[in-house]
Amino acid sequence: MEFKATQMSIDDCLRLKRKYIIPRFQREYSWETEELTTIWEDLMENLLFNGENLVAQEYFLGSLVLVGDDDDAVNMERYIVDGQQRLMTFTIAFSVLTQAFDKEEKVKLSNATFAYILAEDSDGNEYSKVVAENPKPFFQYRIQQKQPDFTCAPSNQEEKRILAAYQFFEKHLEKNL
Repeated sequence: MEFKATQMSIDDCLRLKRKYIIPRFQREYSWETEELTTIWEDLMENLLFNGENLVAQEYFLGSLVLVGDDDDAVNMERYIVDGQQRLMTFTIAFSVLTQAFDKEEKVKLSNATFAYILAEDSDGNEYSKVVAENPKPFFQYRIQQKQPDFTCAPSNQEEKRILAAYQFFEKHLEKNL
């Protein structure tokens, strides 16, 4: 088996036409306040909102271990072996930012931020950038939609932690507006 390391920013990673799949066998989403605070601080230091544009500066995401051939331009799917907690957390944070920009009627910023969550393939079909085989459908309906289903309630501990992460970012964003 060949391993190849590639240096990328979060912008590079999530702007690529890639679908990052978190297999069922990966551990549940488990991040809490300490990890969320670190991500929040990193986002505030490395995301710039100048007018109507979103600029992601260089940011060390940490290592992502993926299964798939980076040279394969046809198959968009990459299975995550390590890094699922970070990618899910970034997706949650970008969902909160998308909603905040929508409330402020900053359509361009909202769409630019949401592009980190949902993209289109070359045929114009939408796909989620991060596909969590668990916890379905909460993550998809509550986090990964431009118009989230706020009535979708968590049904287990993992989904409660996802909702708590969403609320964490929401609260911290409100303090900084």
